[in-house]
Amino acid sequence: MNDSAKYVGNGSLEAPITNRMDITTFGTDADSADCLAIQFTPDVMKGGVPTSYPVGATVEVDADGGTSAALITLTVKTRSYESNSDVDVAFTIDCGVSAKVPWSAGAASAYTLKEVIDLINDVDAGGTNGKLLAGFKAWALHAPHDMPVNVADMFIDGAAEYVMTGSGTSGYTGFLKRDMAVHSIDSDYLAYLRIGLPEVRDRGLMRLIDIYGAIGTDTGCTVRIYQDDIADYVSPSGTYATDIANHATFFNVAAANISANTGTTPGYANDIDKAMILRGPCILEVKGDTDTAQTVNLALITQQVL
Repeated sequence: MNDSAKYVGNGSLEAPITNRMDITTFGTDADSADCLAIQFTPDVMKGGVPTSYPVGATVEVDADGGTSAALITLTVKTRSYESNSDVDVAFTIDCGVSAKVPWSAGAASAYTLKEVIDLINDVDAGGTNGKLLAGFKAWALHAPHDMPVNVADMFIDGAAEYVMTGSGTSGYTGFLKRDMAVHSIDSDYLAYLRIGLPEVRDRGLMRLIDIYGAIGTDTGCTVRIYQDDIADYVSPSGTYATDIANHATFFNVAAANISANTGTTPGYANDIDKAMILRGPCILEVKGDTDTAQTVNLALITQQVL
């Protein structure tokens, strides 16, 4: 193939890419990563009300505003056909439930992260101007699709912020951060990093060249890399062991077996020719017993398979 097709801008698709996970402790909220990404397209949607058109949107998270957990509010800013400010149109997702409830009059409920995504990506929230929901597009960032969201105080309050459009310089807005000291699974605390090439949604093949770094003194800490493709989603139904078995796991070791320097973790000699090939997107999960005095500094080297 033409060599120029291997390049994006000044970067080569053949170049190894390093992803890092750096957290102070499992209980440090400042290190919490966005679970979701969202965009908004301010266009009049087919079937929408022509006398009120969207000009922008915000997203807000109330940590305890739902039935027993978080409430996500998507608000569309509108103008009238005379270009005057019009009434905001709000859509709410209640995370404090045990099963998904479809949209009705601008309100819905979700049990898992994927159900939140599916609701945001729906095309009609019902009620007046419900078709404005079609302007939103969301996808998973640094959390697995089958993560239940109905845990009390699981997320951090997020003030209303404007959502980026697909043509913006940032591309998307990240939101929905976990409360690191509260959210646990299997009585353990977690840190997540989503990996895909060239970006986190990508389902392409990649080489796992090396993983190395330092993890604190938590003797029960484990490091796992597993596939988390929305196409392979299975609704959680049991224990952590039951649910993780629904994922293809590529790497699962005790933290003590992670070496501090590149090329020294057993089985990962920084050798591209011998590297394991996995299909993305994948989750790097660090899971430990304690939420304090637990520093995580990991580097993961991958390369796109062309």
